[in-house]
Amino acid sequence: QLYKFTIAADGKGDIGFAKATFKISTTTVAVDNLKLYEDGVDITKTAITATVAESTAAGVDIFEVLLKTEQLIGNEYVLVGAGSSKTYVLKGDVSGWGAAGDKITVEMLGDNNFGAVQKFTTVDGYADDNFIWSDLFLGFNTTTATGANEWANSYKLLSTTTQSFTY
Repeated sequence: QLYKFTIAADGKGDIGFAKATFKISTTTVAVDNLKLYEDGVDITKTAITATVAESTAAGVDIFEVLLKTEQLIGNEYVLVGAGSSKTYVLKGDVSGWGAAGDKITVEMLGDNNFGAVQKFTTVDGYADDNFIWSDLFLGFNTTTATGANEWANSYKLLSTTTQSFTY
């Protein structure tokens, strides 16, 4: 387990979760074969791969988790029902672990600036698109939801949080 987080919807309505981004920094350790689990079930349709790194520092990779899986509504997002929550765990294969000082740091990235409430693909094109969610305020919570103008980034919603492991 590299990172664990929970998304909760209050009793006022459903929410949708469509994208999370993680920054993984390591020493001599390698992390591969990343998968995202929802309440213990692998929801990763295809392998999660590193995107263009936002940092050129050695050992730093940026991983985007786009939620496109067979288990999701329209294969595009997770629906968290009103008054409920879902727990997610990012897992991966770790190799090269075992020397004194080996370290893995995982950060879930938030967004520093607000773009606009738009359809998913528009929000995903913003510079600040690390975490994309919706309160589904237009009432679309079916396979057409990501095409509705009801998606936003995590500005003022999610702060970057870090989990570290040291050998």
